[in-house]
Amino acid sequence: MAETWMTVFLIIAAFIAGSVPFGWIYVKLFKGRDVRELGSGSTGATNVYRAAGLAAALLVFFLDFAKGFIFPFFFGGSYALKIALGLIVILGHNFSIFLKGRGGKGVASSAGVAAALAPFCLLSSFAVFVFVFIFSRIISFSSIIAAGFFPVFCFVFGMPTEIKFFALATFVFVVFSHRSNIRRLFSGEEKRIVKP
Repeated sequence: MAETWMTVFLIIAAFIAGSVPFGWIYVKLFKGRDVRELGSGSTGATNVYRAAGLAAALLVFFLDFAKGFIFPFFFGGSYALKIALGLIVILGHNFSIFLKGRGGKGVASSAGVAAALAPFCLLSSFAVFVFVFIFSRIISFSSIIAAGFFPVFCFVFGMPTEIKFFALATFVFVVFSHRSNIRRLFSGEEKRIVKP
């Protein structure tokens, strides 16, 4: 019974932690603006970069990454529970209870979960991200492609079935959260990161 209540507590805590909108908090505190009304409307690091600069974006990325990493790394004995906690953090990030269901795209939080569960696969996907970004200069496109390769690497490196499921679910989440970006990519309107 105690284990059941602990699981329930972890699930609730994971969703609340995932919902903490670090990007929104930073821009509100230091710029006095609502990041949801700027750029893409996302609370994630890319939109924070547009609103507050590189240092702010890196800080927000790290904090969102940490949200995803902490729960599956430190809690949950089984892969199934670790993955469930990770996915719940991502859901909380994407649909924050503190921002009436709005949030980020889930890339940094997903990367945090992946770092806890399949770090080598994540590093391989990050290499794909860097390669694609060098040529495209489009973060959303690079993120989608890297997320697509993540389950491929999980299969190639023989990860447990539960991790493969997580990898596929993460790819679906990333594609869904980037649907407006995908429309802009097809119309040629998606913004590139311009070299300073």
